Amino acid sequence: MKEMKEEFVISKFDIGIVSLKEEIRNCKTIWISNATTDFLKKTMDAFSKDAARKVLQFPGERKIENRNIRFKEEEMKIFFLTRNKEAPSMSLVLDECGMFTVFEDPVDHRHIVNEMLCDECSECFAER
Repeated sequence: MKEMKEEFVISKFDIGIVSLKEEIRNCKTIWISNATTDFLKKTMDAFSKDAARKVLQFPGERKIENRNIRFKEEEMKIFFLTRNKEAPSMSLVLDECGMFTVFEDPVDHRHIVNEMLCDECSECFAER
């Protein structure tokens, strides 16, 4: 019988927008799916001018004018259930290694950020 190995581990919970923006600043590739307009407005200033950026927006969200980002509207809504309410669940992949899930708390409107690390990449972020 082949031994199963965990692919991902959650290493940090609720690291917040400020810490996430620090991660984004250092990236060469930024892929965001299910992005809300509010989240993009809060994080776009952290996008490096040289980074390759692709954004799939949450269905029905207003498009932000930015020629340096490839936008497309997501075809399905993905939600995170919190406090018995649905909140758009956004996924970020930074440099094809760091993976984050973000959602906005429907009560206090604070963004919650979970960082997930691939076993092979866990050392990249372990000291941050």
